[in-house]
Amino acid sequence: MYYVLCICLCAAMGLLVGAAGSLLVLAASPLVRRRTQAWPAQSRAHLLFFLRLLPAAAGLLFTLGVALPAFLLHEPLQTHERVGVRLLVLAGLGLAVVLSSSYRAVRAWTQLARLRRHWMRSATMLATAGTGVAVYQVTDPSAQIVVTGIWKPTVFFSRQVVSGLSAPESAAAIAHEVAHVSARDNLKQLLLQATRLPFFDRLSGLDREWRLAAEMAADESALRAGTPVLELASALVKVARMRFVPALAPEAAVSYFLPPGKDCMLSARVEHLKQLLERDEPIPPASKAISLRWLGLVVALALFSAIVLHSNLLLLTHNLLEKLV
Repeated sequence: MYYVLCICLCAAMGLLVGAAGSLLVLAASPLVRRRTQAWPAQSRAHLLFFLRLLPAAAGLLFTLGVALPAFLLHEPLQTHERVGVRLLVLAGLGLAVVLSSSYRAVRAWTQLARLRRHWMRSATMLATAGTGVAVYQVTDPSAQIVVTGIWKPTVFFSRQVVSGLSAPESAAAIAHEVAHVSARDNLKQLLLQATRLPFFDRLSGLDREWRLAAEMAADESALRAGTPVLELASALVKVARMRFVPALAPEAAVSYFLPPGKDCMLSARVEHLKQLLERDEPIPPASKAISLRWLGLVVALALFSAIVLHSNLLLLTHNLLEKLV
């Protein structure tokens, strides 16, 4: 019963903290959207991704960093407490969220592997970008222009796109995809898909906002690397005019040059490029925003410090867990 109670309490606390974080983000997202409208695309993408991942991260950190130690330190091993109906319902919902997230992550990963295997059957090496990313031409028109992979990224061009773009336009598209590789956008997409909740996505709009900011940031990165604005805009428009078959694995964690479907964000990106062109100034250097790796380290250290400096925190948490039983 001790371990069953531990699992139920951790699952329930993860659910409650995650739900509280979701409500906070939902309340703050309209204000954040307005206040960051004029921010550089990269900074905006960083912040939107952090907000979108915050509820899941908060639930996980609190569960493993506070609730679990509080239970293990203060709950007697020979406990006689039973799992009540309220706790059982909360734990069931929490475990359902965890299992659903795990399923979506595995599904996105397997679809990615399936896509790569399918495209590599007809792949012909085209070139290698400056960062060492391999570029292939494939016969499947659903490939369009896409970068796949997280640890070993690969750029695929469909034969239709290769024949439809000029050499400078193809180079602009490759620079855009290499920017996605540098930003680890495929890994971010995998995390977003794993933590996606339909009601939260529809209400907050953070997923779409992040995708648009990430695409604009990749455009700016390509321009910063020397890509002419007109070539990149021309490539976008030409690719948008081509007709593609639906993607074989729509949930795969990949980054398209122009995301398929109605929500391709073409007009917003072209307008953004137009503004950059009219500004007639060099693209500013990439913002030195706090990376997510360092941000996670700071949060973990702050949590550890709170536990060490406030010895009664775990006891208070255990008292809260007792109320759930």
